[in-house]
Amino acid sequence: MNSLLAKITPKVILFNIFLLFGVMSTSSVFSHGVTLADYEGPVVVNVLFSIGDGGKDYPAFVKVLEKSVPKYEGLDGLIRKYYLVTGDNKKAGGVYFWDSLEKANAWFTPEWFDYITTKFGESPSVEYYKAPVIVNN
Repeated sequence: MNSLLAKITPKVILFNIFLLFGVMSTSSVFSHGVTLADYEGPVVVNVLFSIGDGGKDYPAFVKVLEKSVPKYEGLDGLIRKYYLVTGDNKKAGGVYFWDSLEKANAWFTPEWFDYITTKFGESPSVEYYKAPVIVNN
C-alpha cells in the first residue's frame, strides 16, 4: 500500500481535482436509481459521508481503510478508487472510476446506502459524473 501512496503526487491529486470538477455532474446529490440517459462511457462517482469521531485517530482510521482494499481489488468494472478523508478528519469517502454506468449502479445499491448509513449514522452524498475525456500520465 505504501508504494501506491508514493505514486500519488501533487500532480496526480491536482489532475483528479480538475477531473472531478471539469466533468458534467448528473445531480448535486445522488438519489437511488439515478441514470445518465444515453451515456455509455466511463463514469466517476464521488462519495462523501460523515465519520463522526472515527477520524480522531487518523492513523487508526487509515488502517481501517487499508483493510477494505481487498474488497475493491479486481472488482468488475472498477478502474480505480481513491480513498478520501477531509482535512478536519470529519468526513471520508472515495472517488471511484468505473468503466460504465452499469457497473457503478451495480455497486451503489440500496443495500450499499443502508450499510453506509447504518455504519456511520448518516446517508452518504454520492455524485455521478460523466467522464468523456480521460488523460493518463
